[in-house]
Amino acid sequence: MADELKRAVVWKNLLLDGRDYCCLWHTAEGWLLKGTVVGVLKDHRPMQASYEIYCDENWVTHRIQVERTIGSDVKSLALSVESRGTWRSSGRC
Repeated sequence: MADELKRAVVWKNLLLDGRDYCCLWHTAEGWLLKGTVVGVLKDHRPMQASYEIYCDENWVTHRIQVERTIGSDVKSLALSVESRGTWRSSGRC
């Protein structure tokens, strides 16, 4: 099965002065929600964040990746879940 784009949306972010762009994909593994946030923080610094949320066919989340940039400060987070429900970040509980 090839990945199939189901929906793409853009909306105004009410928590910061910016926009969100998000796509929902149906994949061979299930569902992928992939998006980008671009905006200006309350202290007037621009920021950008990208995220990917991977779910199985039943919408159970099994992996998340987030990266955010504020100026030259880049931070990322990757989480995955084991079959018994324990979430791990970079291989640690």
